[in-house]
Amino acid sequence: MVPFHKLERHLADDPESIVILATRPDFSGSGKKVIGYRICQPNVFVFPGIKEKLLLNSLFVTHTEVFPEYRRQKVNQMMRSATFGFCRENGLTKVLGVILAHNQPSIKSQKHSKGGSVIGKFESLSLFFGLYRSATPLDEIKKAIEDHESNGICS
Repeated sequence: MVPFHKLERHLADDPESIVILATRPDFSGSGKKVIGYRICQPNVFVFPGIKEKLLLNSLFVTHTEVFPEYRRQKVNQMMRSATFGFCRENGLTKVLGVILAHNQPSIKSQKHSKGGSVIGKFESLSLFFGLYRSATPLDEIKKAIEDHESNGICS
């Protein structure tokens, strides 16, 4: 996760990142204020401790955040639409992401969104400050992604 105040540094460190900003006019009406953002990477699988290139013509959403005072105002839906537009413009056919198990509102939203689905579970365990790690093998994750039809997600 990249906190909003560290976004500029993140983009400088990772130039392949794509950021979609949700904005609204500010109080003066002469400018815009950011009310949410989405960070994406083309053709990768990203999870804490894992960043693996995928040749799947896909866009991986690494983080989405809508600021608390703007939640339940369809801001995420607006960013999702912008994400699909970016994919269409750039020939990408799938939008992928990982939602942590404790984030039930996001899982529920994903299941109910047009074209959205949960295609599998990724398990990761780290003990003793990372000395012991266990995770779903990347080959299994790639297979689940490859086997899943995009159902026109970006069309």
